[in-house]
Amino acid sequence: MFDKSIIGNTIAELRRASGMTQAELADTLRVSHQAVSQWERGETLPDITLLPEIAAVFGTDVNRLFGISAPEPEPVVAAEDIPHKNVHDVEADGDYSCECDIGSADVDGDLTVRGNVLGDIDAGGSVSVTGYVEGNIDAGDSVSVGSYIRGDIDAGDDVVAGGNVDGDINAGDDVVVRGEVSGDIDAGGSVTAAGKVMGDIDAGDDVVVRGQVNGDVDAGGDVAVNGQVNGDVDAGGDVAINGQVVGDVDAGGDVAVNGNVRGDIDCGGDCTLGDEKHQVSISGSVDCGGDCTAFADIDGDLTVGGDLTLHGVVSGKIRCGGEITYK
Repeated sequence: MFDKSIIGNTIAELRRASGMTQAELADTLRVSHQAVSQWERGETLPDITLLPEIAAVFGTDVNRLFGISAPEPEPVVAAEDIPHKNVHDVEADGDYSCECDIGSADVDGDLTVRGNVLGDIDAGGSVSVTGYVEGNIDAGDSVSVGSYIRGDIDAGDDVVAGGNVDGDINAGDDVVVRGEVSGDIDAGGSVTAAGKVMGDIDAGDDVVVRGQVNGDVDAGGDVAVNGQVNGDVDAGGDVAINGQVVGDVDAGGDVAVNGNVRGDIDCGGDCTLGDEKHQVSISGSVDCGGDCTAFADIDGDLTVGGDLTLHGVVSGKIRCGGEITYK
């Protein structure tokens, strides 16, 4: 018989290492605080459909939750310590293309490398690397890298990174990262990140993050974050946060937050706070231009332009332009 305490002990270990409380983890996963407590005590097991989401919250895989260790990774060796006999630095007045690993690159035109780059890249045009980059990237046009980047990225157009980015990203247009970002993201277009972002996000269009954000989010379009936001959220469109927000939420459209909010909420459209299974708390006031459905306790005032359905307690004043339904 499987020992339920293995998963419970692993969840507790990962949660403490990430600095999350049981309540914060419960908010992120849309379950009760009691459920998380029972998992960690080995009394019950999470629903099998929740396991991938739990693993994603902690940046690991499902095998880790079952106590199965991942294969020991090969040690990371600094680029300058790797004995690549055929690696050389590249300088070119125009475009440059190769099918090998190179050192640093300084080209006036486009750079195409079907291999890895072990140093910095400075290109007047676009950059395309099928492997990893061990340094910074500065490009006048778009950047596409198949694996991780150890430094910052500064691009005049789109950025696509196939792995983690250890620095900041500054792009003239869209940013897509199929991993985590250790710094800030500043994009003229949209931002899509498959993992957590450790800094701020400033985007001219939509923002989608499938993990937590450890800074502020400022977007000209919609914002969707499947995790906690440790800062303010300011969006020209809709906001959907599947976790708590440690700051204010300001949206031109609808707002849906399935977690606690340690600030005020101001939205031009409808507002949905919590759900039937998850009662949340709002530390500030809520100002909603449309209808509001609140499975929430609100410490400040509640102003609603449309109808209000309230499942909770409001400590301040309630102002409603439509009908009020108390549950």
